[in-house]
Amino acid sequence: MMQNYSVLMSVYYKEKPEYLEQAIESVQSQTFPTDDFILVCDGPLNDALDKVIAKKQLRTVDLAMH
Repeated sequence: MMQNYSVLMSVYYKEKPEYLEQAIESVQSQTFPTDDFILVCDGPLNDALDKVIAKKQLRTVDLAMH
């Protein structure tokens, strides 16, 4: 029996863009897919992080930015 689950991830301006991209890809490539993936931006982000988020939003509907 498969159970539903959600992922909540936060990001702030000091995060390395490559780490954020790897973390998002890891969640998206799990054998058991998440029902909801919510990315919480903790304050304003830098351009590099915004680009990673924008790129991932184009590839999936499940990535919601709040």
